[in-house]
Order: sequence, then C-alpha cells, then structure tokens
Amino acid sequence: MYPIYFNYAYVFVLVQSLIVFVEVFVNLKNPPSLKIAILFFLFSAVLFCLGNIYSNFFSYSSWVVETPAVLLAIAIVNVLSLLYEFKIKRKVIVFGFIVILIQQLVSLLVNPSIIDYLGVKDFRVYVRLVVTLIAFLFVFDFFFKIVKKYKSENVYYRQLIRWSFLFVLNLSIILIANFIKVFLGPNNLISRSLIILSLLSTVLAILFRPNFMNYTSLKPISNILKRDNDIGLSKEMFFETFFRSQYYLNRDASFEALRVSLEVNAETLTNFIFVNYGLSYTDLVNKNRINYFLDLLKAGEYNNYTIEGLSLKSGFNSRHHLYKCFKKFQGGTPNSYIQELH
Repeated sequence: MYPIYFNYAYVFVLVQSLIVFVEVFVNLKNPPSLKIAILFFLFSAVLFCLGNIYSNFFSYSSWVVETPAVLLAIAIVNVLSLLYEFKIKRKVIVFGFIVILIQQLVSLLVNPSIIDYLGVKDFRVYVRLVVTLIAFLFVFDFFFKIVKKYKSENVYYRQLIRWSFLFVLNLSIILIANFIKVFLGPNNLISRSLIILSLLSTVLAILFRPNFMNYTSLKPISNILKRDNDIGLSKEMFFETFFRSQYYLNRDASFEALRVSLEVNAETLTNFIFVNYGLSYTDLVNKNRINYFLDLLKAGEYNNYTIEGLSLKSGFNSRHHLYKCFKKFQGGTPNSYIQELH
C-alpha cells in the first residue's frame, strides 16, 4: 500500500489525459496514422492510471497494471516511428508483439515459489525494466538517426526536434525509475514519483505540440527533414521573385503564375514554401500583404488614404478580405490598430 496522495496524482494525470485525448481528436486533422498513435498513447495512459488506482484500493493484477505500462512503451515507439520513418516499421510491430507476449507469460507462469527460489522480490520489476530499455533504445535510435542525418535551419524542424526530445527525456526518466525499483522495490516513492511526473510531462507535451502538426500530413512533415538542396528551388531565386519584387502585392498573385515564373512544378513550390515558412502559399501571400499594410500605417499613410484604399495598395481585392486576414495574422481590426498608433 502506497500513500493515498499517489491516487490523487494518478487521478490528475488521468483527467489531463482525457482532456488531451479530446483535444487531439478534435484538432489533429490530417495525419490519421499519427493521430491514432497519439490517441493510443493517451488511452494507454488512462488505463495505466486506472490500473494503479484499482491496485491500491483492491488488489494487484498484472492485467490492469503491467499491461497498460507495456502499451505506453509501444505507443511512444509508434509515435516516433510514424513521425520520422513515416510508417510503422516491421521491427516496431515485432517489438510490440514480443513485449506483450513476455509480459503476459511472466504474469501467468512465474509463480511465487519460483520467485522465492530466484531470490527476487518481484520478477515483474525486471520484465518492465527490460521492456523500458528496449523501448528507449528504439526511441533513441529514431531520434538521433534523424538529428545526425538531416540538417536544417527551418524553425519548424527545430520545433519538431525539441518536441521529440521530450519523449526521449521522459522515457529515459522512466527507465531510471524502473532501474531504481530493482534495488528499492516496486512500490518505492522515488520510482512512482518519477513515473507519474514523466507521464504527466509527456501528456502535456502532446497538448503543447508544434502547431503545424495539426494541419500537416506525414508527407510534408517528411519534407521538413529534407535538406534545402533536395527541394529543387533555391532561396535566392524565390526571394528575388517573391519578396524583392513584391510579387504578393499583385492582386492577381496566383500560385500558377509564380510557379511558371520560377520554372518549377507545383509540388516543388508547395514543399519549398512549407519547409522554409511553414505556411501554405495563400497564407504566405496574405501574411506579407498584412505586413505591408502595417508598414503603410506606421508610415502615416492612413492620413492620405481610406482603409479601402490601403487594402488595395496592399494587394487585397476588398476591404472585407483585408479585415479577415488582419484578424487571422494580427488580431483585432485595422481601425483599432490605427487608434493605438495615435
């Protein structure tokens, strides 16, 4: 029996997991396989918390305590496998099958007399330690293979790496916690505290994941990892055509016309814009139009033009279009911004 406040901690993590589960289900749109893997992790976290609460109030059962712990390890490996390998590889499937099989066989076949004969306080501690170690090696391999292989100054690439590092760090802490159990027993306060904190940290990391993951398919996520010279379009050429010539100020600044001007295909241009700016073509155009509109306001042009006139000078087709984009990228309205300039 461990202190009752651990039950409160498990309840807190359980509630957070359910909240994040709903948030991911609603907001993570395009990558269905990654979405399912993350939801699977959160579902496993809920089962893990329920299992530990049940064990404390009633009696220990490997089916309600150990099985969710194994599922959590499998889920983390699957998330990073999908994120960086863009599919669940065969070795990951084999890993999941083997660890579940081992965990259940140990629970069913290792009886108390064998445990006493081996002089082990709880043989399951060693099983969980081995499972966590294998999961850690998988995650470590995924993460550092990508860091070593790909180089990019893209801000979204750096966000993705930092976010993934939290998984590596939390799984490392869980590995340490399970290692401590070997010496201090399965119910020691240090191990349980570390596991709860790591689980909560991982759940919150999912909640505060990079925003671009919500609307990006796995294919564009893979494009973030590409080297710049793999995309087929130089930054200098794009800068000259789009920014220096202020292509975005043309009211008919179409994607097709820009593609023809740069002499690239649609996929290459789409990938280039996303990798370097993390935006769709339309959002890149409208965001720069808003920035130009703000520069006009700061220069005092609102004294010489109406809002309608400034919107046309900024490349927008109408005042309504300006207001819609201004709210999206700046917040508020142009009128309120002008009042703040006074």
